[in-house]
Amino acid sequence: MDRSQTYELIIVITLIVLLATLANPFGFLMTDMMTTIFLACLLGAFAAFTSFVWKENAHDEREDKHRLIAGRIGFLAGSSILVIAIIIQTLAHNLDYWLVFALGGMALGKTLARLYLGKKG
Repeated sequence: MDRSQTYELIIVITLIVLLATLANPFGFLMTDMMTTIFLACLLGAFAAFTSFVWKENAHDEREDKHRLIAGRIGFLAGSSILVIAIIIQTLAHNLDYWLVFALGGMALGKTLARLYLGKKG
């Protein structure tokens, strides 16, 4: 594993820990100041992760294929989790519309990117 992959893994783990802490599954006392600090850290970790994703470069066809497969798996995992959450919350008659907006935004973004890149190249 090279240095870039190690940094990316550390950033993803940090992002997951921050998200889990913000979800507050153990009922910790989260003051407004702590919540604000965690949100700022979350934003920073997400920005760092985004920079890794945006700057990815493949050196050969194999690396390019791995990048594309990883992107596809990530999209399917995220959209599957959103669909499951939408189903569960709808059955509980308590649907959070941000889940619907997130899933719609992911699908629209992927479709528009494919259309744009297909037209461009």
